[in-house]
Amino acid sequence: MIMLNMRYYRNQNDWLRYRVLMRIKMNHKGLVDQSLTRFLKAFFRYLFDRRQWWLILLSIVIIYFFGALLNLEFLNLINLKFASAKIIVDQRTSNIATIISMTLAVVGFLMSNLAVKESFAYKILFKNSRLYPIIYFILSVIGSLMIISLLRDSINDNIYSKLVITGTYLVLLVLFLIGYLFRSIIHFTNSKKIQDLLHSELIIEAKENLRNALFKKYALNLYDSLMLENGAKEYNWSVAFDKSAVSIGKPQIIKLSDTQLDKIFPQGKFLLDVNISKIINFISCKKKNGNIYYKRLQLGEETLETDNYIWLESIENSEKEKKKLKKYLILKKNTKIKESKYEVRNYFDEKLEQYSEEGRHQGIDLILKSYLELYELEMKNQI
Repeated sequence: MIMLNMRYYRNQNDWLRYRVLMRIKMNHKGLVDQSLTRFLKAFFRYLFDRRQWWLILLSIVIIYFFGALLNLEFLNLINLKFASAKIIVDQRTSNIATIISMTLAVVGFLMSNLAVKESFAYKILFKNSRLYPIIYFILSVIGSLMIISLLRDSINDNIYSKLVITGTYLVLLVLFLIGYLFRSIIHFTNSKKIQDLLHSELIIEAKENLRNALFKKYALNLYDSLMLENGAKEYNWSVAFDKSAVSIGKPQIIKLSDTQLDKIFPQGKFLLDVNISKIINFISCKKKNGNIYYKRLQLGEETLETDNYIWLESIENSEKEKKKLKKYLILKKNTKIKESKYEVRNYFDEKLEQYSEEGRHQGIDLILKSYLELYELEMKNQI
């Protein structure tokens, strides 16, 4: 997850990202969720990722910590003696082990009877049924109960009883999660439910791609317009080769090896945000002394321009000015660039070709209906 520098939150209107998001929200209301909704979606997407098993395990540890050390009212409703707790913990461990073995058997049976038996359908199933986090949660609960059973002679009787009660509540939660898992997988035995889900995934993917494309377009256009409005000129190849614009000296064309190029052009940093208000003030102070040139900055991309992207014609920025310019940017190393995804769209394209070859008109009609909604969405939010 990308953690933004705290400077971003001081006055959001000073920052380019905020202005771009507000413009997209105003012009494309159907594409941008409310801030809280956007945060919750990102949080749960991260939480339910199949690689975040450690987060599930950590949550179990935290639950036991609060259950054992804090005087929680709902735990005090049950008066459990130490002798009873020792018996119950073994029973709960045995019960939940039996439950998970039955659950896996039923899940395997249901998956063997899916209406659509394809790798992509299985991937959507795992994603929407929350199969991975539920399995991680169940295994964590089993492991925790086994550890509690081993600690019966090593910890305080009162704390031990609270741990057993907390574990019992977690077992009840496991039953609820198993019910949710069964309900989600059963939906996949219905071909119409699968088609509706695939259609929903197609629209979600398309909206995400549109948001990414619109964000980059608005970010670059807004940055350019603000620079030009405040008297700066874009520094491009035409300016570089113009003898009248000598900003860094007369350009020379030199052939360099790959090794030399790597030294001259080191790995860039990911540009998260730009303090546009500070940059405008910087330009206002400098333009009194001559022409100001700027280099384009693109949010969401790698950049090498970190401290010298605005300068006065023929005069190099001082070290103090370069430090200022660097502070106006929020940069991050080793961040994966967000690229457009077309996994669901490619799946639909393949199925359309397959159905056309097999003469399955009903399947073709369903795909064309999805494409029609996709076309309307793209026309409504033209880039």
